[in-house]
Amino acid sequence: WRTQSLADALADGARQPAEAGGGGGRGLPCARLRVHGAERASVSRSRALVAVGCTSGEVVLFALPPAAPTGASAVIAPAATLSLAPWGIGERMSGPVGALAFSFDGGRLAVGWRGPRGGLAVFSSAG
Repeated sequence: WRTQSLADALADGARQPAEAGGGGGRGLPCARLRVHGAERASVSRSRALVAVGCTSGEVVLFALPPAAPTGASAVIAPAATLSLAPWGIGERMSGPVGALAFSFDGGRLAVGWRGPRGGLAVFSSAG
C-alpha cells in the first residue's frame, strides 16, 4: 500500500497547512489516505471529498472529517470504491485512471481511463 498525505493528493497543486482556515476556506486535516496504486487525485472542496484514481481502474472516495484525526485514527478509511466492474468492464479493458474531476457542486465525479479502450464515466459522488 502506498500512503499519500492529503496535501500530496490535491490534484490542483494547492497546498494548505492544517492550521490554515482563514479566507472562508476550511483547513485541511493532517491525515493519511492509504491507497494501493494511486495514480490521480481530485478534491471536492464543497463536499469535503477526495477521489483517488488507481492503476487498477478503480476510484477510491474518502470523506474528510470536520476535524483533524489524531493517533490511530490519523488514517482516513475509504468511504466508497467506484468501479466499472458492475458493467462487466475490467482493468484490462479500462486501464488505469488517467483523469478525475468533480463537478462544481461536488455532486458528480468524472473519471477518464487510459487503457486499450479508455473511456469516460460520470459517477454520483455519493457512490
